[in-house]
Amino acid sequence: MELNKLLDEYKEVTILMIRSVEDDKKIELLLEKRQEILNRISVECDGKSIIDRNEKKNQINQYEEQLYSLINKKMLEVKKNIKKIKQSQAVYNKYADFNGNSMIFSTKI
Repeated sequence: MELNKLLDEYKEVTILMIRSVEDDKKIELLLEKRQEILNRISVECDGKSIIDRNEKKNQINQYEEQLYSLINKKMLEVKKNIKKIKQSQAVYNKYADFNGNSMIFSTKI
């Protein structure tokens, strides 16, 4: 397969990955497909300068950066949600025992 076609296919898979991340869908299959394309590119072409020229032509770097920033943004959102859940669990554990009794006071009056 021609290098330009492989790079176009790589670009299309990257765009699909961006859409999938935006829609909170899984991207494992797309990652595998993209890796297969990269493997074929490495077999097809040994010269990195040729790939760099074609990469600029196809604007692949732009899509790579967009995907990277989008994944980082989603990852930060997930981390914030996990932190909120942990905090609410800690607060709940401080104020209630197994029977649901409040533990604000340590002794009975």
